[in-house]
Amino acid sequence: MSFESDLYSHLKADATIAGLVGTRIYPMLLPQDTTKPAIVYVIVGASDQIDLDSDDGNLQEVRVQIDNWCASHADVVTLAEAVRKRMQSAAMTSTGGFKLGSHFENSGYDPETKLYRKMQEFSCWYRTT
Repeated sequence: MSFESDLYSHLKADATIAGLVGTRIYPMLLPQDTTKPAIVYVIVGASDQIDLDSDDGNLQEVRVQIDNWCASHADVVTLAEAVRKRMQSAAMTSTGGFKLGSHFENSGYDPETKLYRKMQEFSCWYRTT
C-alpha cells in the first residue's frame, strides 16, 4: 500500500465523510463538473526519517494538503471538521498506516467557481512496511 491509498481508504471509511461526499475524494485535481461537496488531496512533501545510525528505511514524514470544496461556508466548515477528526483517529502499526503529527488550516472562496474552500495541511508519520 502507499500513503495515498491508505489516506483514501481512511477518509472513505468514515461514515460522516461518506455521508457528505460519498466517494468524491480525488488526488491532485477536482474533476470538472464534479458534484459538491468534494475532497481533493495532494502530497506536498515527504522525507525519510533518519536516526543517529542511518535511515530508518520504512518511516516517512509525509505532508498532505486536503482541500474541502463546498457550495456554502457552513458546509465547508462541517466537512473540514469531519476530516480533521478522522485524521486525528489515524493509527500506525508495525505493518503500515499513518499517524497525525500536526495540522494547519486556511479558508477561502473562489469567485470564479462560486465555491468555498477550506485547505488543511497535515503532517503525518507513515510506516511503509
